[in-house]
Amino acid sequence: MFLPDANKRIFRLWFLTAVLFFCIHIASAQPPLPQHNRNQNVENTGIGTKIVKAISLEEQHALHFGTMTIPIGEVDVTVSTTNYRSASVPANITLLPQNPVSSYAIYNVSGSADATYTISLPPDHLVIIYEGLSEMHIDNFLARTGSGPGVDGFTGKLDASGNDYFTVGATLKLSNSQQFGVYSGIFNVTVAYN
Repeated sequence: MFLPDANKRIFRLWFLTAVLFFCIHIASAQPPLPQHNRNQNVENTGIGTKIVKAISLEEQHALHFGTMTIPIGEVDVTVSTTNYRSASVPANITLLPQNPVSSYAIYNVSGSADATYTISLPPDHLVIIYEGLSEMHIDNFLARTGSGPGVDGFTGKLDASGNDYFTVGATLKLSNSQQFGVYSGIFNVTVAYN
């Protein structure tokens, strides 16, 4: 028969043995530390990341091809990224100066300072404007950024304040005797960091 003190001693001995076994097991599971060697040099190297604020896009003015007569033959009307309106066959249509007047689209971009971004515009044969059952296609979407080299392109750079703008032009396809009316529709513009 064991005495209460003997039970305590056996328990302590068992407990210390278990702790010792656990420590030895943990110590043997650790990878060995590198040995110091005079031919080696260890450098503590920094590490980090930068999270930029979200890029945003705001329309300042919508794209509009202005007012024109019913064409007497197929013709394309283009509003350029410099806000110049022209007809591919001027003899087939008259571009009128009355309201609503033609205008390129203007967008403001904001985001992380000095970051570059890409503009995505619709491909050809996708955008259609409607007047009742009559329709016209809009193709050849182009952009020109305020930060760019003064030519059409699809990349821009935000300034030190994180701002830039760009214009969008396109070409309207009119058929012979296109139905008169007020045509409208929508198209998507996307900006994303490079």
